[in-house]
Parts: sequence; structure tokens; C-alpha cells
Amino acid sequence: MTAARAERPENPELLKAAAIDLEAFGPDWDDVAAELEKRAADLERGAGER
Repeated sequence: MTAARAERPENPELLKAAAIDLEAFGPDWDDVAAELEKRAADLERGAGER
């Protein structure tokens, strides 16, 4: 779990920034980055509300 998700999992801008950072570490992190980007998009659409 990245620090962004642990500290502010409801912040889509922070999730997107974390995804960009993870992409710099190579293909091993692509799945995690994609998950963060999807979560950010869901939050922006309001799907993150429970």
C-alpha cells in the first residue's frame, strides 16, 4: 500500500500523483499504478462514496 492510500485514500489528486510516481519504478508497479488511477477516477465520479 502506498502512503497516499494509507494517509488520504479519498483524495483523487493524491492518488493520481502516487500512480505517476509508481510508474517511474518500472513495469513491476504498473498494476498498482493502474489500481490507484482507477480508484481516483471512481472517486471523481462519486463511486467512492459509501
